[in-house]
Amino acid sequence: MRGVECSENVRFLRPAFEVFLNNLERFGHSMEWGTLAYHYNERATVSLFSAACWQTGMVALEEYISSKKNGDDRYHGRADMWAYCPVTGQDIAIEAKQAWVGLGTGLSTITKKIEEADREADKNEEAKIYASLTFLVPSLDADISRNDVVELFRRIHDHVLELNIDALAWWLPEEASGHRSRNRKNEKMTIWPGVLAVMRVVRMRGRGNRISSKKRLHATAWSLVPSD
Repeated sequence: MRGVECSENVRFLRPAFEVFLNNLERFGHSMEWGTLAYHYNERATVSLFSAACWQTGMVALEEYISSKKNGDDRYHGRADMWAYCPVTGQDIAIEAKQAWVGLGTGLSTITKKIEEADREADKNEEAKIYASLTFLVPSLDADISRNDVVELFRRIHDHVLELNIDALAWWLPEEASGHRSRNRKNEKMTIWPGVLAVMRVVRMRGRGNRISSKKRLHATAWSLVPSD
């Protein structure tokens, strides 16, 4: 089960998101599902999205030094990722975060994680578009049922669509649930069955943060399918 949807603001990134999911799949198959790229950390996951930008004819940088601002202060600091599309002439500075999600994680906690990434993204300069990219990775007990996994993904999917986002990619193949290992925090046998990537534009050159909600993403092909 997988899908990608993008708003008008970041439509040029749709091919990259599609290939990002392909890269997740390729990594899993190559490792015979013994490990998963996003199981490690944010930087590992970002690397697959950056690679997807290159694979789709764009150029990209990771962990680069850029001009930043915080209120009236200007300084140089590390930015997570930048990508440029030569076809459309658009470039985007991205701040990424990765959050582990459990069955008991409240939707407000997910919102806060996205807002945290937004605040970092708003500090960036030197691009036409500034956006956050939050990877939501469910970390679940190994004995959870497939139905419960899908239900959790659907709950998160439906919630983030209410947050004026600009792109949503979701990936939860059954094979990923075959990777079981001990949770680094509590030593319980755990599965990481997939990932949801949520992008939100926080500012655009010439428009600031005045971005029309009409140009945001509010529905996907999955959201049009009634949940059980």
